[in-house]
Amino acid sequence: SEDITASPPPAKIAVIGCGWWSQGWHLPHLARNAPHVEIAAVVDPTPKPHCTLSSSPPLSLSELSEKYNCPCFASVSELLADPIGPTLDGVVVATSHASHFDVGISLLNEGIYRRQMAEGG
Repeated sequence: SEDITASPPPAKIAVIGCGWWSQGWHLPHLARNAPHVEIAAVVDPTPKPHCTLSSSPPLSLSELSEKYNCPCFASVSELLADPIGPTLDGVVVATSHASHFDVGISLLNEGIYRRQMAEGG
């Protein structure tokens, strides 16, 4: 019999785009929701994200990886190719507005592919 009082596993969330919004809002709020949320990965194409919205420089990708105890990736395709990719429950897309569509389409295509594979396609 299944223990219905057991807590569900945390939602594994990757954060794509590690600039001001991620560092000032998304990552701290996700971290505060542990143990219900696990920051599974951070993704940014530059090792040192740039920010014009704050006078203090943002943390580098490796510093974020260390702070949130998760791997870092330089692209969505690297994230999805890694063994952690299939374990993700969701992502926060915090890239520039102009790139939201491309990031979203690559994630949707991956989801469609996984569903087809699960159905034997």
